[in-house]
Amino acid sequence: MGKKMTAEQYKVKLDEQIEKDCTSFSQKYGDRIYHYTSVSALDGMVRDREFWFPCASSMNDKLDSKYLIDSIQYALLADLGDNYKQKIVDLFDNSIYPELNRKYPYNMSFSTVREDAAQWERYADNAAGVCIGFNSAAMKRLFRLELFQEVFYNYPGKEHQHFANLKEYLTRGTTGSFIDTSGNPSLRGLISNLIITANLYKHFSFSAEKEVRLCPYWHYHSDNATIVFKQIRGIIRKVCIINIPRDSSSDHNAFEDLFDEIIIGPRSQQNITELQDYFISLGYPKLSSIVKRSVCPLR
Repeated sequence: MGKKMTAEQYKVKLDEQIEKDCTSFSQKYGDRIYHYTSVSALDGMVRDREFWFPCASSMNDKLDSKYLIDSIQYALLADLGDNYKQKIVDLFDNSIYPELNRKYPYNMSFSTVREDAAQWERYADNAAGVCIGFNSAAMKRLFRLELFQEVFYNYPGKEHQHFANLKEYLTRGTTGSFIDTSGNPSLRGLISNLIITANLYKHFSFSAEKEVRLCPYWHYHSDNATIVFKQIRGIIRKVCIINIPRDSSSDHNAFEDLFDEIIIGPRSQQNITELQDYFISLGYPKLSSIVKRSVCPLR
């Protein structure tokens, strides 16, 4: 039997793996991922060093997190027929959807598309906001073990592993690898995993966004993360806020390295010089140097 790793050895090994993940992430999604947002959100992000993760229940896609679950339910009804119809309906109505309503994931959305007219209007304060180009590797390094994943569009429910998982449960009463601490079938574990997974599947009409999501788990609790209510675009929304501490591992330089460019929206009245001076006043000269205006011809 090999020697048990010390805490320091484990940390070194974890850091090495994360560096490999950073390289892989950049190769897959490009050197930058883009976040379209308002100027007020940019202000909070830079001034307070906060990243906001809204609850998926209030996303602009009314099927967000439900698309895959609905698709799997329809596939099960078609596959198993009338003999299982009531059992399927009971499972989804009494177990899966109530759990989803209690445990909607939180996420922050990015795109691999720069200067996209539809996203300028949809997410960046009707093109009066900003598009932030984040350094892919730096973001992956910062959030380390959190789930960074591309969104899948129009995925057939019958082809997903969770279709097979739920079919097995309905027909045999087993849940595969999802078991409780006593080794018994765990429907709750299966459903929780389904909800996390479903957060990454959307309707095909959003496919042009080429979205990548950062999804901290809903039960994320630490000194740097809190669940609060915020007013966003005129409505109250539940938000997971992760604060980036000001310490030796996350100092000004490291924080600035997250940002590769800040693009002012095509309909914005923001004075570029004042925005640059604003970043300098906060002690972020690099941010001042990467501000530019959009070339998107929206008017």
